[in-house]
Amino acid sequence: MVQLLRTGPATASMLARELGESSGATEQPGDWLAASFIGGWSVHATTDELLAFEQVVLQEMDKLRRPAAERPEGARHVYVTFRALVQPDSE
Repeated sequence: MVQLLRTGPATASMLARELGESSGATEQPGDWLAASFIGGWSVHATTDELLAFEQVVLQEMDKLRRPAAERPEGARHVYVTFRALVQPDSE
């Protein structure tokens, strides 16, 4: 499993395909499945860089947090998480 994850972020379907298993999300239409994403990275950043990155993410997120009347046709409820947590020094 670790070897599969080293290639970078993957959708649940991509990972399941590599493992020869079901992702459990096969009932979703192909477009939604392709748009789904799970990923995580370790990066090295300064506090200023991290704050700037967070602002970009939050600005883009705010564009999607709109009232029902402003949602485009086909918009669905999507749960999005975002975390940026400093890690203990390992070097």
